[in-house]
Amino acid sequence: MNQLPTPKSFDSPSPKDCKDQDEQHPPPPPPTQQQQHIYIQETPEERLYRISKLLEAMSIADVDAVNNRDWSPSSALFKNKATYWEASTTAALSVRKLSVQGFVDSIKKKVAMSPDFKLRIIDFTTTVDEGKGRAEIFANMEVTGDWSGVAQRNVTHLEYHLIDGRWLHVSHRTMPGMDPMSLSFE
Repeated sequence: MNQLPTPKSFDSPSPKDCKDQDEQHPPPPPPTQQQQHIYIQETPEERLYRISKLLEAMSIADVDAVNNRDWSPSSALFKNKATYWEASTTAALSVRKLSVQGFVDSIKKKVAMSPDFKLRIIDFTTTVDEGKGRAEIFANMEVTGDWSGVAQRNVTHLEYHLIDGRWLHVSHRTMPGMDPMSLSFE
């Protein structure tokens, strides 16, 4: 009897697996012959959609950690980050580059100065190139609870790389933005 090949759709983690990626688990036993026939066939489009949703869920988890003030080493802010992860923030035409810990520390300082500080994701534009092992998300964000009392918009660019079968966050860039509908042309 011919065995069906194991589909490549299981090379990347599912959203459920993403939560536990940083914990060490022994590999599962090899599937039995009967188990190899039980799988869901996934089209390339479905696979890219699933990966997009996985990466977006990781981004949402980071925002939730900030809004819930979860600064612990087990929070999403420290998980699924490549060793070379770097944040770039822009302010007054200058750029600051920060490590994960430096980035979390800067957010903690911001929250200490503005206790009502909250982040909200407005929408995502996500692109995945699995063949190159790269993905990026452009997230339109809104920041409220700042000292100014005015909701601020920004665009956050998140880059992910597929490293050893895992999608890891490698870069975070925040750029000030504004709502184009708020511009007056009179």
